[in-house]
Amino acid sequence: MKTLIPLISFIFLFSASIQKKEQTRENKKAGDKSRMELAGEVIQAGKKDTTLAYKVIRSNPTLRYTVRRVGNGSTVLFSINNGRNSIPNYVDFSNNAGVFHVTGNKKGYENITFPFKCKVNSSVNYMVNQFNNKGALLNDFEIEIYEPGFWEVNFRFKI
Repeated sequence: MKTLIPLISFIFLFSASIQKKEQTRENKKAGDKSRMELAGEVIQAGKKDTTLAYKVIRSNPTLRYTVRRVGNGSTVLFSINNGRNSIPNYVDFSNNAGVFHVTGNKKGYENITFPFKCKVNSSVNYMVNQFNNKGALLNDFEIEIYEPGFWEVNFRFKI
């Protein structure tokens, strides 16, 4: 009888922990159904305001880039390797608003109105490392930014 009581309590605790795990698993499944992934952001289903901060409309598949909001204002700057490399003169920017602005190795627009739409085009290879003769095309990159702020678009190349 003395061994039977600990055995019964062990079985009771074990079954309670299994029920708790199953309930947690069911809650996760229900939560996954109520969420959906959209452009890297999780948006709750049933939420009416599903605004995105920006959208990359078109990009070269080999081009690596990051888009980030770094502060308040009305500026968008483009850079290569966080400004360590300058953007060559043969790279064309076409946009719908703003004043062209150069800060060090970064180029972009300030005093813009949102939504801001910009295309980046290049007809030749940009040589990142002259000694290894590596290059990448900055061609057909198009972005639209909806949320006001100070934005940086960084193109990444291996040096």
